Amino acid sequence: MKPSNTNFLFSDMSEEARSRTFSKPDAVRRLLARAADEGLSLDIQIEAFTLKFHSRFSTQTDLSKQHLVLEALFPSYGNELLSSNRFISVSFDTGNFMVSFRTPFDKGWKEDDSWLWKIAFPDSAALRPLRKYFRVEPAAGDPVRIYFELDDDLVLGNVVDISVGGLLFVSKVRAPILEAGKEIAGVHLKLPGRSIQVDAKVVRITSVNCAVVLTSISDDDRRALQDYTENRVAEIRRGFAV
Repeated sequence: MKPSNTNFLFSDMSEEARSRTFSKPDAVRRLLARAADEGLSLDIQIEAFTLKFHSRFSTQTDLSKQHLVLEALFPSYGNELLSSNRFISVSFDTGNFMVSFRTPFDKGWKEDDSWLWKIAFPDSAALRPLRKYFRVEPAAGDPVRIYFELDDDLVLGNVVDISVGGLLFVSKVRAPILEAGKEIAGVHLKLPGRSIQVDAKVVRITSVNCAVVLTSISDDDRRALQDYTENRVAEIRRGFAV
């Protein structure tokens, strides 16, 4: 089988090959959208200092107008350092990617005794994969289902995210003995257009979801799962690059 050109799954790819830099404003805006919409934590490094500070995009941020505003930096003395410096580097973790950019700040002001910082819309932003196996969320209109039997209990659920190495799922019906370290044989995954079977081991469980690592999978089923994740990667990257 010829590998896909969009493959992010091979661990022997160089860092340069795995990373991309986006310079079109629309693409940069898409990279920043998740951090702005979900309130992701931003790591801030002020030029000439090695210390890292933390912030978030303020609700005053308007990506459609290329208007970026940061909340006050934490620890708070970072705000004093920033006020006398020009450039900052910003990075944030989306779960699969590290996004980073460097830009000057425009101005700072106080509202309700807290600093807000307006920064320039970056000319470019870098996107670097964080995982050996790229983890993807199933498309909303094409869910991935999971079901298996465990000690006479039938567990049914929906996959939240999945890679060729493991997955996270939610279920309204869960076996009482499902716990970290539990081995599960014969896990059925219904991918769009095909069902596959794997063995798995529970690595984390909460009242909301369950994370498992795949311990056994046939070559054919592994290729099917890899094809699925690669296709989802291509969809995600097209969304960034348009």
